[in-house]
Amino acid sequence: MKTSLKKLCITIFLAGLFANPVLAEGVVENIEGFPLMPSFSEDESRALFFDKPEGRVIEGMVAGVANLSEVKAFYKESLAQIGWVMVAGGTDNLFRFNKEGETLSLEFKAHNNMVQVMVFLVPSSSIE
Repeated sequence: MKTSLKKLCITIFLAGLFANPVLAEGVVENIEGFPLMPSFSEDESRALFFDKPEGRVIEGMVAGVANLSEVKAFYKESLAQIGWVMVAGGTDNLFRFNKEGETLSLEFKAHNNMVQVMVFLVPSSSIE
């Protein structure tokens, strides 16, 4: 009986893990907590990170072969799941989110089937 219950708990945990797109696909290494869309990779040569007295500043880029509308939907849903609140965009190629004193901006660029997502994270106080 205990073994069956343990197997059931593990199965439920794994099912929940892989049903959540944020947890199932991983995060970008140089952009803390930023979800990585399936088939996308981070361009580490474009990564920039530094601290200011007002907070951290992070810039990076992820890219992959995908449909632009699917990429936008993935990031809109995934970021909402981890507490980011969309404050601008959603219909154009620039999204802006706020969370805990920081502003996250995503700029989408598509050429043929290749989609690039430029990622900018700055203290909310620097956006005015």
